[in-house]
Amino acid sequence: MAGDEMGRLIKLKKWLDLYEAASYLSEAFKEAVSASDVLRFSLDSDLVLSVNLVNGGYGSPCIPVDIENVEWDEVPALTGDRVIRIPRKGRVWQDEEGCFQVTKEVVELGKTLWDLPMKGGERIDVEHKYHQITFGPEKTSVSLDGVFVRDSSGVLYEVQERFKGGREVSSGKPFFSPDCFHPAGALPEDSEFVVRMCALDEFILNINGSNEQVAKPLGSRERDTLLTIIAALCTEAKIPYDKPAKAAGMIQSTAATMGVSIGETTIEGHLKKIPDALATRMK
Repeated sequence: MAGDEMGRLIKLKKWLDLYEAASYLSEAFKEAVSASDVLRFSLDSDLVLSVNLVNGGYGSPCIPVDIENVEWDEVPALTGDRVIRIPRKGRVWQDEEGCFQVTKEVVELGKTLWDLPMKGGERIDVEHKYHQITFGPEKTSVSLDGVFVRDSSGVLYEVQERFKGGREVSSGKPFFSPDCFHPAGALPEDSEFVVRMCALDEFILNINGSNEQVAKPLGSRERDTLLTIIAALCTEAKIPYDKPAKAAGMIQSTAATMGVSIGETTIEGHLKKIPDALATRMK
């Protein structure tokens, strides 16, 4: 079994650094695996890489949205010859996962592990690390698409950076005012690339052809079922899920009593999906 020659205590670890992960995979496959291989597997979307935010950070939750329901503001272009449409509630982008909107809420990212979705600047950071340890060419690319991390429950966050001095900080606005932050150009300098043990074991199962034992992403039917269950529980608890903004505050308060921190905007985004889920189940 992987890790036997590395010591029995290896299984007690929740995550490994790049070099420990390479040794773990080498034991599992009985062939040499390097730290650069671990990064390559991640860049090729075969292995989920994480980052340890040693000193924490800041981020804005990204919520799934229907592009047809996005609200827009129209402003004149600098040239004055046309009008530009700007999303009212935050930047919107689409990829293979769907359509997402970066909310204007800024929250603290805990001093813990965050998964890397490889959507923006975080991918460039990983490529830079890869070239560093393989003595390759210096990576000078810069991402204009933001830097993203994902928590253990799957919620996506765009990493934010606080302005260093200047009007935005000295204006007397609350510390977490969005006006005091801007999208980060890279992951925090004091962050560390790591791999969760569960991600390593899933990778080993995939390579060994045991895909049926690996948890698969939620399908639309399963997601609708879970949202229907949430609606039922909300009804029992007299939480008005049909009023997402109000219900989100109530759920956030309840979660806080459990010692769980969830962004109110994130909760609201999920609650807004309930009507469609119920309609699907009632067909």
